[in-house]
Order: sequence, then structure tokens, then C-alpha cells
Amino acid sequence: MPAVQNYKEKRMTSPQPDKNITSVLKETRKFPPSAEFAAQANVNAAERDRLAEWAKRDPDGFWAEQAKSLHWFKPTPGDSRQQGRHRVGGRTG
Repeated sequence: MPAVQNYKEKRMTSPQPDKNITSVLKETRKFPPSAEFAAQANVNAAERDRLAEWAKRDPDGFWAEQAKSLHWFKPTPGDSRQQGRHRVGGRTG
């Protein structure tokens, strides 16, 4: 079994085996946009908050309204509220 022994000899070891890898999924930094960039936004902070509240309060109604702004090659039959949160049968592309 020299191949296995050779593998064990070449395996990598951590210089500090008692240290764990810090998770990169817990990002807490914030990068606010410049005033110039924010001025070009399609939605201001007040409108964003209004939309977020609407989506939280009535997700089906919110997303049904948002779907109206899409070009549908094949429209969804009937009211999307009957389908739950999924627009069954429609096609956008």
C-alpha cells in the first residue's frame, strides 16, 4: 500500500488546526450608495417602504400587480389569486 501511504504524507494540514474557518455567509457590512447614485433610483425610500409593507401584508395581491408590468407571451388564465403565489400557465419568454 505505498500509494495510500504516499497520499497521507502529502495531505495538507492547517497551520492552526484549532481555528475554524470564519463563515462568509454572515456579512454585516453596509455599502450605502452615493447621493448621486440614489438620485437616479426608480423608487425612493418612502415608496420602497410602502411597497415592502404591501408585499408583507398581501403577497398575492402585490405579486399579481407586479406581474401586470411584464410582457406575457401567454397570459395566465384567470385570477392568479386562485393559483396561490404561483402564476400557473403563463409564459414571459
